[in-house]
Amino acid sequence: MLESPRFVFILRDPVAVSLRKQMARETKGDPIRDTQRVVDALQRICAFVDRAKHPCLMLSYEKGLSNPVGAIQDLAEFIGRAITPDEASAISEAVARDQSSYITMRETAGLAGKDTGDDP
Repeated sequence: MLESPRFVFILRDPVAVSLRKQMARETKGDPIRDTQRVVDALQRICAFVDRAKHPCLMLSYEKGLSNPVGAIQDLAEFIGRAITPDEASAISEAVARDQSSYITMRETAGLAGKDTGDDP
């Protein structure tokens, strides 16, 4: 059992999820019902967070896309790591690159071959 877990939830806008589900179907569903299902799932996540009694960070997927540096700074603060805006920007640029560049950067940082639990 984990001694002091932290949870990070990256949540999508319920309407965006509902629309994506509708686009994936060949037949159109009921947009109100689809959105309600997404909201119900979010309520279950919120109930879990409330019961967990452990630190939780909830990030908006859409805000993360529109402001990745801010999302990285929020995540760093949540894990207790102080980073500068320049460091957050460099992380954002590294993660935004193709997967092979990201793997190379992990190797450069000395993470290659170690089970960090954060495979790209």
